[in-house]
Amino acid sequence: MDKVVAHDSTSIMELDKLPGHLIVIGGGYVGLEFGQMFRRFGSKVTVIQNDKQLLSREDEDIASTVLEIMKDEGIEVLLCAEPVEVSSFADMISLTLKSPEKETTLVGSHLLLATGRLPNTPDLNLEKSGVQVDNRGFIKVNSKLETTSEGVYAIGDVKGGPAFTHIAYDDFRVLRENLVNGGDTRNDEGDCRFQNRRDYWRCYSRGRGRRDYGCYPDCHDGWASI
Repeated sequence: MDKVVAHDSTSIMELDKLPGHLIVIGGGYVGLEFGQMFRRFGSKVTVIQNDKQLLSREDEDIASTVLEIMKDEGIEVLLCAEPVEVSSFADMISLTLKSPEKETTLVGSHLLLATGRLPNTPDLNLEKSGVQVDNRGFIKVNSKLETTSEGVYAIGDVKGGPAFTHIAYDDFRVLRENLVNGGDTRNDEGDCRFQNRRDYWRCYSRGRGRRDYGCYPDCHDGWASI
């Protein structure tokens, strides 16, 4: 990877020319948003997902509907495909993929890595303050966003979970109510996510919504008609 220009969600927005063929590694929200955007700009787009479906956290019916939307827009989607080697030549990028059936090679003009980000916690010496992290480096918090060190709180992407702006804003809401207003507010695992700005869904999975919240029993009905 050191010899290949690979973009993230920041640098991909700083391009001064339209990609001829954008290869996106990662079939989550960020990868699909940028893939759809550049396809509509006129680029050829291929999305690589090392899973049996797009949007790994979502129910299969939602993921399959989004897959059809991507295909209808002319986006190539390769599922169960694992990148194993990448190289560059003559301003082009060659990506070798391994799937259960075979090994293939893609050639594109630009590469976007949209597989998520890791927190910058290793250099903080958090263990000296009693703040514990999980095996990926995210800070462990309870439902009030308090860490394993009493009186120390963590908000935003560093605590893991969906990395969305509105999630971080809701973290602020929890801390404001509890620390400033003396409340007893807890964070809500539900969140809204958007593909097209006009089409959105309340993201309680069918199992989680009914089991943990006892609500939204019909939140996934009729997705194919949206």
